[in-house]
Amino acid sequence: MSLRTFLRLGATLVLAFGTAWVLAAEFREATGQLRQSTTLAAFQANRNVHLTLESARAHLDLVADNIEVADDMLRIDAATDRAIDRAMARNAAIRGVMVQDADGTIVAAGAPRIGIGQSFAAYDFFKALRADPGLAYSFGAPFRSRILQTTVIPFARAIRDEDGRFAGAVAVGVRLEALQAALAADNADPELRAFLFRNDGRLLAAADGEPGADAQIARDIWAQRRMQAPASYGAGDLAGAPARIVAWYADAGFPLTVATTAQRDRLPPAIRLTMLAALLAFGASTGLIWTTAYLADREIRRVTAVSAELAIARDAAQHARAVAEQAAHAKTLLLARFSHEFRTPLNAVIGFADMTRLGYGGAIPERARENLAIIHRAGDQLHRMIGTLLDLSRLELDDAALAKESSDLKQILRDAVDMATADAAAKSVEIELHMPSEPCRADCDRSRVLQVLVNLLSNAVRNGPHRSVVAATLQMNEDGAGFRVLDQGPGIAPDRLKTIFEPFGAAHPDAVRPTGVGLGLAISAQIMAAHGGSLTLENRREGGLCATAILPGGAPLAA
Repeated sequence: MSLRTFLRLGATLVLAFGTAWVLAAEFREATGQLRQSTTLAAFQANRNVHLTLESARAHLDLVADNIEVADDMLRIDAATDRAIDRAMARNAAIRGVMVQDADGTIVAAGAPRIGIGQSFAAYDFFKALRADPGLAYSFGAPFRSRILQTTVIPFARAIRDEDGRFAGAVAVGVRLEALQAALAADNADPELRAFLFRNDGRLLAAADGEPGADAQIARDIWAQRRMQAPASYGAGDLAGAPARIVAWYADAGFPLTVATTAQRDRLPPAIRLTMLAALLAFGASTGLIWTTAYLADREIRRVTAVSAELAIARDAAQHARAVAEQAAHAKTLLLARFSHEFRTPLNAVIGFADMTRLGYGGAIPERARENLAIIHRAGDQLHRMIGTLLDLSRLELDDAALAKESSDLKQILRDAVDMATADAAAKSVEIELHMPSEPCRADCDRSRVLQVLVNLLSNAVRNGPHRSVVAATLQMNEDGAGFRVLDQGPGIAPDRLKTIFEPFGAAHPDAVRPTGVGLGLAISAQIMAAHGGSLTLENRREGGLCATAILPGGAPLAA
């Protein structure tokens, strides 16, 4: 073999191995991009399903809130009938609303009872609601209703008495077409397929057909998700189908999972052509070297074009981020102005209702006085909510606007305990106060720190059981002051600890009826951050929640 031939063969081998290395990198990149697009499709489908079902859940709560449970019986009045009518009129995805007692008897319905009775009752998920006290919502199996003239998926909420015993359920029929449309929305790639199934593995809906069409794929997804729990996201190869990539999103707010799949062999045709050129390079002559060089040059041009497109996409994303930040600032400013403007007419409503109730305008019937008292209480609650929104917007617009002064931390904690005493007495909750004997002072905004402590104590009293104990402690060291509130409640779900301080968050997202607007902890965390401190929450091993507010700069002073 001549030296020239040897060099040519060596160059061919080097070029072939180099091309194979580039192909492997391209394959990994394409697979990664496919995984990302699959995961994004799962997130988008979950978001659309969440928006569709959130309205249905709100209507379930609307109906359930108008039902009174007394002596193990459900009492249905005109307000419940109006709530059922509003639930059916305001949500196009709902077909039929019904209320059942603990025995499964239909006591109220927003559609003809004949024909939807036992099918719509869906005793399988009512049994689940009865058996699991922690389960607030449940889905049934899809069925075709002759009266409703559509395929619906029952979605139910438990109704319990004051002792937590199951008293009945309120259910709606969510149209299968609405869920399929939600799964298919924002899915630009026709090869991606979306599925919706309950957290026990039952397939509820699919984006491209009837629920039963892809039951086997859904069962494989469910089996793989169970192996990788408790992760919210997942992406990998389906068992028995290595050419398919799957990603899912388990929503903590609903007992269901949204998943999408895609064929993994869907790679750009240029990669397969270049691979063929690499195989031919092993047995080609000098002319094949030039052919391979041409293919490599074409690949470089393609990569360059892709890089240019990525640069354009990156610039567009940065511009979109700037626009989003401006919109968020405008939203916060608008919220602050509206919250402030709402207070004046609301104060007039509360004031005149109170004056009328007290008889300043003349004697009024007792029933009217009771109605005015309800208006007064509702106005006070709305006033507090508006004040909370105004606090949040002020902190977002100017988190440094604090009126700091040297303050007595022990007195602040005493005042917070005094303000929480009334709510604690109503639940027979005892508040224990622990403080050092020496005076403790620090530079802080006294009213803001008091607001944080009152919020933490109110949460502890509200979440704790009757006749429990809440401990409030003040500790000092050379680094600063620490306020700690311990309760004996249920704590916080582990998957919510990272998002609990986000606005409109809740410790228990599946709560039947959350209190407030979900801003107390978000505002408290911003107040402590504006002081240069922090607010943390953690579950205690012995049960309950530990809330710790750190205030830097404080130090014990001699008496």
